[in-house]
Amino acid sequence: MKRLAWALGAAGFAFALLLLHADPAAAFRLLRIDHDPCGSAQNLFWGQAASAVSTDLLSGPDANNVLRGLDTWNQKVARFRFRSGAGDRCNQDDGVVGVGFNATDCNNRSLGAALGVTVSVFRTDSGELVDGNITFNPTAPALNDPAIFLQAAMHELGHVLGLDHSDTCGATGAGTLMKSIIILNEPRLDAPQGDDVNGANLIYGGGDQPPEIPEGANSCALATRSGYAVPLSLTLAAVALFYRRRSATTRASRACRAAAQL
Repeated sequence: MKRLAWALGAAGFAFALLLLHADPAAAFRLLRIDHDPCGSAQNLFWGQAASAVSTDLLSGPDANNVLRGLDTWNQKVARFRFRSGAGDRCNQDDGVVGVGFNATDCNNRSLGAALGVTVSVFRTDSGELVDGNITFNPTAPALNDPAIFLQAAMHELGHVLGLDHSDTCGATGAGTLMKSIIILNEPRLDAPQGDDVNGANLIYGGGDQPPEIPEGANSCALATRSGYAVPLSLTLAAVALFYRRRSATTRASRACRAAAQL
């Protein structure tokens, strides 16, 4: 029997603490096999329109918030479904998205100032997602607030199902769950917003006809405003199928970076 080997490449997305412009412009973006949400390469998707998520490593309140996040996405999206599963955080061979706290993600990269990092594992020939994991930052005091933790959990689950950050490609992502930061002095989000749901429905079908994705410059140039922000982060692990093992490679980050910082 032929041996199946995985060739892994990684692209990390890290966002500084930002002061954001609050324009209403928002546009969902999809995770893509070339790590460029502004392009037209094949987007990532779960072939069965479903993903198992394990909360085995979380405490009761945190596990309950993640499970609440699963249920909320399930109520909002027409066809995709999250379900509970069992598995370790960094096991990338069990088809279960593990969730836990750790100072580094499953590619051994520091979370830095990010509240959470999602690693998605997918087939580079088709874009089909096969595994993934979510790591929350144990040193982030903001996650002690259950409302912030819930919002962060739902954001990371959005990455799991195939959504990229909404504030890329010239859009601000204002008012969306998939914006790459959480503004601390803005109301907490307790559910995916219309733009987020449209993106998920575009991937998996169903629901109202989503709007056409507007084109925009691949830029995160942002005007400043008064407000505190907490960054979220995303890492993609590209997976190809080969019959011989290749060494892991690292791709350059395509993260947009804004000049305004706290």
